[in-house]
Amino acid sequence: TMRRPSEPPTDIVPDLAPSDSIPVANQLLDHMREPYAMGRRKLYVTTSIGISHFPDDGSEPDGLLRSADRAMYRDKRRQKDRRRSRLSA
Repeated sequence: TMRRPSEPPTDIVPDLAPSDSIPVANQLLDHMREPYAMGRRKLYVTTSIGISHFPDDGSEPDGLLRSADRAMYRDKRRQKDRRRSRLSA
């Protein structure tokens, strides 16, 4: 996923139960922890994931994105390479 400096990448997973969001986020984090080969070097990437759920965290797309952003940036201040949702706050 490409990211513009002012816009984080966004993925929407429809029909995912709130109880399944943390395991899915953990699978994504596990995948992202794998190093990427850059010639003879390895590149390690940190990932932060913010999670929001309809309708608890917003009823419109903008509200859901704001909730997920708040969750992600709150977690980024604490530690990289993690996921955060309102449920785990």
